[in-house]
Amino acid sequence: MYAIIKNIESLAIERGQDTLFIGFPEIYKLDNLKLLEGNEARNGFLHFMNANLPHLKLEFCTCSYAVTKETPYFGDIAIHVETDMKNTDYKKILDKYENGDLADRKAVLYITSLDQAKESKIQEERMLKEENFEVDHANLGTGKTGILSGFIYISTLEGNYGPRIKYKGNLRFGNTWFSVSISNSPEVIEGNPNITRGENLKKIFEFVKLNYRALNNFWDNGIYMPDKEVRLMIKSLKKPI
Repeated sequence: MYAIIKNIESLAIERGQDTLFIGFPEIYKLDNLKLLEGNEARNGFLHFMNANLPHLKLEFCTCSYAVTKETPYFGDIAIHVETDMKNTDYKKILDKYENGDLADRKAVLYITSLDQAKESKIQEERMLKEENFEVDHANLGTGKTGILSGFIYISTLEGNYGPRIKYKGNLRFGNTWFSVSISNSPEVIEGNPNITRGENLKKIFEFVKLNYRALNNFWDNGIYMPDKEVRLMIKSLKKPI
């Protein structure tokens, strides 16, 4: 089954256009793989599409660069619809799944643009030619994270702290940062979240929820991962919309 599942970049390139996906944060928990078939939000989405938009093609896909026993399929689905607000089908999906608090959603929409997919493919091919070297942190900007401003700093285990990412704002204005727990229910655990707008904070939480498994694995095991694997992991991170 795993071999036939495409990753999100390959699917967007194959379609030749920006592509809408939906993910289900509960399934991303390391201990909840068994929830794939029984996940209420995922089953609810499939029922909604069958009842309201049966003409749209759905395709199972993965955010991983490869699907193996170690990185299995986590339930993400590509929706073959034009991502244009003039498109009534697209608007129906947004009306259904873009309401409510971002941090509380059980099903989360995200878009991979065609340009982003092509760039990721180029980067993947380039990194496969490079020599290995240690990569233990990265700064991710708005293009990768979907946040409105600033950037997200991810790293391997630091000190005696629990798993966390850092949000960093405009460094010209001083020590503008705070830490957010890497959790399926992320929260600010250090620093001042008031340095950014509430909407941006929600997007930071959503980014963590969507990428919980990958971020947690990088925190725990990133120091042992070759640079190619780290870069491919970063490429596979999902961006909330």
